[in-house]
Amino acid sequence: MAIWWFLGWRAGKSLRRENRLNNGTWDKGTEVAMILGAIILGGFLYIMLKIILWVENESEQPTNSWFD
Repeated sequence: MAIWWFLGWRAGKSLRRENRLNNGTWDKGTEVAMILGAIILGGFLYIMLKIILWVENESEQPTNSWFD
């Protein structure tokens, strides 16, 4: 968790520096990269959450079910 926080902090720091150099405006490439990065990261986290919930659901099934 600390590694992800550190990487996000470093990325934010470099983006803020770039924003300050460009008089407070993003160029189009940076905007597109940020949006695509957010979409990809959100999709990755969603898939990981689904896998974790699926594994937990599979492991909690009783062994002596009525339908054996």
